[in-house]
Amino acid sequence: MIRWIVLALACVGLLVVFVFGRLKKRTHHFFWRRVLVVWVLLAVTVGVAVLPVASSTTVNRVSTRDIIFVVDTTQSMNAVDGRGGNETTRLQNVRDDMHRITKDQAGATIGMFTFSDQAGLYLPLTTGVEDASSAIDTLYTADQYQTVSKVASYTKVFEELGTYLASQYKLDPTRQRVVVMLSDFEIYKNQEQTNQIVEAARVIKENHAGFAGIVYGQDAGAKMLNMTYDYENSEYIPTYKKYGDTDYTKYLQNNYKTVLSTPNPELAIKIASGFGGSTARATDENTIMPTVTKAIKQANAASASNPQSLAMRQNVLYVVPALAAFCWLCITEYIRPKWLDRLAVTRKPTKPKVKKS
Repeated sequence: MIRWIVLALACVGLLVVFVFGRLKKRTHHFFWRRVLVVWVLLAVTVGVAVLPVASSTTVNRVSTRDIIFVVDTTQSMNAVDGRGGNETTRLQNVRDDMHRITKDQAGATIGMFTFSDQAGLYLPLTTGVEDASSAIDTLYTADQYQTVSKVASYTKVFEELGTYLASQYKLDPTRQRVVVMLSDFEIYKNQEQTNQIVEAARVIKENHAGFAGIVYGQDAGAKMLNMTYDYENSEYIPTYKKYGDTDYTKYLQNNYKTVLSTPNPELAIKIASGFGGSTARATDENTIMPTVTKAIKQANAASASNPQSLAMRQNVLYVVPALAAFCWLCITEYIRPKWLDRLAVTRKPTKPKVKKS
C-alpha cells in the first residue's frame, strides 16, 4: 500500500512540475526541463518497485524449486494393474515415475511425504540425487494384515502437508513449491466425505504451491498382491519373491479378505480443480510429465507474485533509472556540455517592432 502511495505522489509531482513549467512567467524553461527529466526518472524508479515487470514474473529456475512427493503406500497400491502388466503393481509404477521426475528436475530439492497407517514426512527436502533415489527405492507398503481402520484419512494427510508447507514458506517465501501426489485416490469404506478432502487440500493454494495429481490403477480394478517383511534386508517385499516362486497369482489376496481395489480419479480432479491444479492417469505415462510441468508453472506464478519475490527479482531493475538520474545530474550540474545550451532556447528570438513616426 505504501509503495502505491509513493508512486501516486511521484506522478502527482511530475504533473505539478509539468503544469508549473508551462507557465512561462513563473519559471525559467531551462530549469524546468532539467527538473522535469529528474521527476520522470524518479517516477520510473518508483514504478519499477510497484508495477509487475514481465521479466520478473517469468523467472523459472530449477535451483529455486522444491518438488514434494506425496506418496500413497496403503495396501491398495499393491493392486496388480500397473502399466507393465502381470504382477506390476501401482506402487512399482509410482517408484518408476518418481525416478523419472527426479531425473527431469535435476537441481531441484526433493522431499517426500507418505501416508498409510499414518501420514508424515518420509524424506526432508534434499538436493542429493542419490539420497532421493535411495528413498524412492525403499517405498513399500506394509503387510496385508493392515486394517482399514488404521489407514490415514486424506484430510489428515493434507493437514500434515499444510503444516510442512507453511513452515517452508515462512522460511523462504520466494521458492517454487510443487506438490506431486501419487495415489489411486481411493476412499476407504466411506472413511470421509469428498468435500472434506477437497476443503483440506486448499492448504496447497494457501501456501502458494502448485499441484499435480497422478492417479494409479485401471478402472476395472484389481486384486492386491500379498506383501511380507524381509527381516534379512529390513523391508517389505512381495510374498512370492520371498519364497522364490515365479507364479505371483498364488499370492494375491483372496476374495474373502478383500474386494477389488479401484482408483478414484474423480477425487483427484475435484482436488485439483479447487485451486487450478492438474491431474493425469498413470496408465498413460506420456501425460505425467506435461502434468508436472503445468504444476511447476502454477507454482512459479504463485511464487513470482508474492512481494518478497518481486522485490528480489526487480531490485536489479532499479539501477537503470537511478543511474540515468545520476548521470543527468552530473551532466547538468558539473559537465555542462555545449549541446545542453539548446535546452535553454524556448523559442526563436523575434525582432523588436519599430514604431512608425
